Amino acid sequence: MRYWLVIALFLLLPSLATAICQPDEGMTKDEVFAECGPPDYAEIIRSDNPETAIPLSTNDAALLNNEYPMVLWQYDLFDGKNSRIIMFRSGQVVRCCLPEPE
Repeated sequence: MRYWLVIALFLLLPSLATAICQPDEGMTKDEVFAECGPPDYAEIIRSDNPETAIPLSTNDAALLNNEYPMVLWQYDLFDGKNSRIIMFRSGQVVRCCLPEPE
């Protein structure tokens, strides 16, 4: 019976880890790093042209508010349905979302 419990727990761990890595707006980079670990991918957007600084959708460009740079962290990079992109401005989370389907 113990073996089944261990196997079930092992199978649930990836889904539990994915559920944990959804930080709230206003969290700092250090808090996100402590909760989610290091990102699989990171990007810094340094453009002063909102048209070239649209990482996910046209609505996301409005989050920049002429404050640069904006930092993107992505988790579960190669797992499309569980992938998360976390957007930081001034060191705090401004959005956590799934990437748009292509």
